[in-house]
Amino acid sequence: MALRKIDENIQICFISASNTFYEKYKHRYPEVQEECYIEKPLSIKKLANIIDKILK
Repeated sequence: MALRKIDENIQICFISASNTFYEKYKHRYPEVQEECYIEKPLSIKKLANIIDKILK
């Protein structure tokens, strides 16, 4: 990913309403952590909790 060339520590996440996007993208972007594939709908509180977990 081009962003990793700028900052190798960057966290990249995908948010989608599709329940099949994880299977589609996990092979294309194997470096993206599983918890960074986020499915809608989700509340702001849940999104904040996910972000906190990823940044720790």
